[in-house]
Amino acid sequence: MTPAIDEEKMKQFFSTVMNKDKLTPAEQLILNIQVEQRIEIAYNENTPPEILDMLAEDWCINVAVAVAQHPNTPPEALQKLATRNEHSIRRAVAQHPNTPPETLKKLASDSSLEVREAVAKHSNTPPATLKELANDSSMFIRWEVANNPNTSPETLAKLANDMVEDVRMAVARNPNTPPEMLKKLASYEVVEVLKAVASNPNTPPDIRDKLRAELNL
Repeated sequence: MTPAIDEEKMKQFFSTVMNKDKLTPAEQLILNIQVEQRIEIAYNENTPPEILDMLAEDWCINVAVAVAQHPNTPPEALQKLATRNEHSIRRAVAQHPNTPPETLKKLASDSSLEVREAVAKHSNTPPATLKELANDSSMFIRWEVANNPNTSPETLAKLANDMVEDVRMAVARNPNTPPEMLKKLASYEVVEVLKAVASNPNTPPDIRDKLRAELNL
């Protein structure tokens, strides 16, 4: 595998180290170990958080992605990686289970659809950020917001009127959707939406029983 290089990060790195008398441990690690070895270290499941934090500074995209995917990577390293130019690195950060809410909030406005989509489905994404993403032009992102259990009833009410059927169906499945909104969704003449309403525990019993009888569930 030929390592992919972040040219801008590499120039920045060497510009920094050339003007320093004393290098940081991270700079020493990156300078003294071959890139292929750094990739192996970043992928090694036993690599400790402190080493992964150092490798988060690496100009090799393969190393940075591996660090962003590693279960031992600390939140502070993920915050640094979230600012990288390469979208595959930011996407990996947005998918990491330890990424803090404040970092996900910043990534919610990312130019990459894949990054925003990962934020929309993340379990750490706060309701306020999901509310912003509910206005995204991409139906895939709105669908992820409608599925996210962190999404507030207010945001779900907005998405219940979405022009895309799959988004409305996701709202009908969401455990946070309030009874009054499920009652409204029960008036839609789309079978899959009605099935989702019938299966939601928040649906009023009379409506749920009626739908189950009509749909032979």
